[in-house]
Amino acid sequence: MIKVVEYSKNKVKTINFDKISLTKPKQSKLWVDVTNPSDEELKKIIHSTSILISDLKNCLDPKERPRLKETGKYRLIIFKATADENIMTLGIFFTKEYILTIHKEVIEPIDTIQRDILKLNSVNIIKKGLNYLVYHVLTEVTRKYFEILDDMEEELDKLEDKISKGITHNVGERITFIKKILIYFRQALLANRDVLINLEKSPMTKDREIETIREIQTETTQLIDEESIYHDRLTGVRENYLTSISNNLNEVIKEFTVLAMVILVPTLIATLYGMNFKVIPLATHPYGFWILIAIMVLSTLLILLYFKTRKWI
Repeated sequence: MIKVVEYSKNKVKTINFDKISLTKPKQSKLWVDVTNPSDEELKKIIHSTSILISDLKNCLDPKERPRLKETGKYRLIIFKATADENIMTLGIFFTKEYILTIHKEVIEPIDTIQRDILKLNSVNIIKKGLNYLVYHVLTEVTRKYFEILDDMEEELDKLEDKISKGITHNVGERITFIKKILIYFRQALLANRDVLINLEKSPMTKDREIETIREIQTETTQLIDEESIYHDRLTGVRENYLTSISNNLNEVIKEFTVLAMVILVPTLIATLYGMNFKVIPLATHPYGFWILIAIMVLSTLLILLYFKTRKWI
């Protein structure tokens, strides 16, 4: 799917991609947003721009590493964004006349920016140039990580509460899931920070843009620090979970031990009297059966009393 937002004469509107040619500059500025393009749409983009097909496909590769590429015709930023707690690749091509964002899945911050721009009919965001629109996209994509990390913090609080109450159902699966997300987040954020550092040092970056780039770097560094904190918290939650599992297992073993000891003596007596000996104590006694029952009951009570003094029951 291809969406085009045109900025011209202090107005903002959407236009059909088939009606534009990005290789022929106009007075207007364009933002082309491409989501999960078909082969036909990729051909249209190649026909209307000077972008290489290899660069477009790299932007759709979820395993592509973030980087900055600068050519004589365009600059390309490959960045890692989030989509429903998943990490995905975002490609941003930009020139003086247009920017083109391309991604495999819907990226909420990009949709939000476009919706707000069209709703307010605002061109303020590009008064300083299309580069600032690029930085605005990078800023909002970066800030989305904060929302997801906040959700993870709430999830960790819930897990800690469950563990403290002795509830362990599905806790292990959630711990594994959060751990995987944090690992991917850290890799993505570290790579994004490298891109921002390279962007700041680029000779094509103007001095007045450096401060904005540094602000995004600062937020990225803060995200990396928060991820480290949550990783430490997750380690603590995992240790508490394993301790809880171990304690529960010990309780179960105690219960089985008490049960086994309680039935041991009565079972032993009944087993001995089931053997075919010629002489069996109390075999001819008129109250022999009741005496044996009394011995079994007494032995059971003594064993229970012993475990009670040891606070096992």
